[in-house]
Amino acid sequence: MSSKKVEVVFTRMVQQQLRDPAFLFVKDHLDRLKKLGYKEEQAIQLISACVAKEMYQVIESDRPFDKTLYRKQLEALPNLPDV
Repeated sequence: MSSKKVEVVFTRMVQQQLRDPAFLFVKDHLDRLKKLGYKEEQAIQLISACVAKEMYQVIESDRPFDKTLYRKQLEALPNLPDV
């Protein structure tokens, strides 16, 4: 899968989370990043990096998605998570 396709997949995941009541905190972080001066597309890309990091950990560690760790990564934005 090309890197562009991967980017599209993670962007769609963020967009789904923005509509999901279980992920209201994602919208809060999107709004926070926009207040910091990021355009919505840029903010979604930053959030997508956190999704990618968490999905990598899910696959690498064979564990379920950890919403608490994901939230902590979002709190650290605009600093990107370590890869």
